[in-house]
Amino acid sequence: VFLSPSSPIPPNLSLCLLSVWHVQAAAFNLDTQNVLKKSGDPGSLFGFSVAFHQQLNPTRRNLLLVGAPRAKHPNEVNVTGVTYQCELTTTSERCQPIEFDHEDNQWMGVRVMSQGPGKNVMVNKIHLKEKKKKDL
Repeated sequence: VFLSPSSPIPPNLSLCLLSVWHVQAAAFNLDTQNVLKKSGDPGSLFGFSVAFHQQLNPTRRNLLLVGAPRAKHPNEVNVTGVTYQCELTTTSERCQPIEFDHEDNQWMGVRVMSQGPGKNVMVNKIHLKEKKKKDL
């Protein structure tokens, strides 16, 4: 349908546009009563990547996997990057780190994915190395 600026909008088209706008506006809903707040250390980029995962064994748990590529692991002094597992409950705001290798500046958790309920989890890292210029 081509409309010039001076032509009126046909009634059918305006009804269609109004119904599409209403569906988009009505589809967004925030639950302000049951908030799940998870947080990490400032500067850690906590939440850089997230994935939902369902653990089936040894117990059934719904988890949020959260990457924080600039975080320091609790036992390390260097920035290694950390991937956290957060239970989807309102009882605890803190998340538990998942144990991986702890190389400096590796950006662990830059990408987090789940293969599905009870299956594997994939966590990517990017190992950043500093190159130094040679003196000429």
